[in-house]
Amino acid sequence: FCTNPGPLANGRIYVVLKDQRVSSLPIRSEFRSYIPNVGHSRTLEFECNSGYILHGPSGLTCNHGRWMPSERPRCIFENHIQPNIIFTG
Repeated sequence: FCTNPGPLANGRIYVVLKDQRVSSLPIRSEFRSYIPNVGHSRTLEFECNSGYILHGPSGLTCNHGRWMPSERPRCIFENHIQPNIIFTG
């Protein structure tokens, strides 16, 4: 098991469920913050709220008690400054 990675500020965490009986595609379910541990081989995916950009991995997988990769994702505010556009004719 891996310990709960904690909340993702300005984003959401999903647990990836793979059920081949339903579909060949993985199913995502919102990860509940009160769950203390995550089982071996389980994958969490991270998604930032609108206006934020994900920095770091988009997912983590529990591998024998350690999250892989070890880097934690963060949601960073995206600055929407428009560059000056010069039209030449």
